[in-house]
Parts: sequence; structure tokens; C-alpha cells
Amino acid sequence: MPRVLLIDDEPDILRLYRVFFEDAEFEVYEARTVDEAIQMRQISKPDAVILDFSIEGDGGARLIELMAVAKPRIPVFVSTGYSPETVWKVARPHQLSGVFLKGAAPTALVRAVAEAVAK
Repeated sequence: MPRVLLIDDEPDILRLYRVFFEDAEFEVYEARTVDEAIQMRQISKPDAVILDFSIEGDGGARLIELMAVAKPRIPVFVSTGYSPETVWKVARPHQLSGVFLKGAAPTALVRAVAEAVAK
């Protein structure tokens, strides 16, 4: 069963994504802060990460950098209320597997994550 780490400070978003990922037979882990995310990345050993770009101010950008150098390298997706262009300006293309508008089309996010972990 693939594992996904959801990182967001909004409980409603975590609940929404949890439902969709569990329906797709993912084992779901959650973190609500940058520190929790770093700890859960080591504990849960996820196959993919979905993170909130605006967590704790610039936390999303910091997490993107941290996830890019963490071993093993895993797919990292961003869920954001910002425009995807804004996120792509901050992150180098090789650091991200995709950018999705927060809460919009969770099935598309699940499908993208499933495809990424299947590779």
C-alpha cells in the first residue's frame, strides 16, 4: 500500500484529502507544521508528499527545499491557493512533481500522485 504524507495547517483540507487518498488505498499520514512535517517524513517514510505552499508563511518554500535534498528522493506535490505560476517561480522544476489548486479536483491530485509513485 503506497504511503502519502499530507502537510497542511488547515484541518478541513487534511480531512478532504485523507478521504480521497484512503479511497484510493493509500496509507495517509498528516503534519500541520513544518517541524511535524520534517519529523513525519522520517517516521512515515512516505512514497509521496503533498504540501501546502503557504504553511507557516514561507514554510512551503522551505519544505520544498528540504524535500528536494532528502533521501530517498520522492515525488513532491504542492497544494496551494496561490497561482501555480507563483509556486513554479519559487521552486526549481526538478523539485516538484506537480502544483494543484488547494481543494480543487482532489481526484486529479490523487491520480497524479498514484502515477508518480507507480514509476
